[in-house]
Amino acid sequence: MNFYKTEAYKSFKEKYNHSPFDVMAIHPYNTMDTDENNDESYNMLKSAIEGVVIKTMEKNGDGNIPIWITELGDQNEDDEKNAKILELYMKTAYEMPQVTRFHWFKYLYYGSNYSIVDQYGDPRPSLYAYSEVVKELSEK
Repeated sequence: MNFYKTEAYKSFKEKYNHSPFDVMAIHPYNTMDTDENNDESYNMLKSAIEGVVIKTMEKNGDGNIPIWITELGDQNEDDEKNAKILELYMKTAYEMPQVTRFHWFKYLYYGSNYSIVDQYGDPRPSLYAYSEVVKELSEK
């Protein structure tokens, strides 16, 4: 959040009396994990966003600006673990009204299992998890 300290930000805000952006985009990697049973072992996403991002935004008069998670993912050897982490990230992000967009890192990523489909376009467990969570959250 060092951009709040830049002269460019300060001069824009002084001149126009508002921030030079309409949305705060963040990449909160490594804020969640599961254990060997795919149970949540830690979840720092909400505290990172509320305790750092939102507080910093509010301190600088940007508390009403929406937050977009524009890149997030997890890369493990275990596709089931990646699917569970995706589900947990989405459900946690949904709990925060200021988070209005959530984007997983890649649909297809050759040479990595960050993506929700493999190099042949075949679905990984993450794609099914994504679909199920979207259905569940859209019913709320």
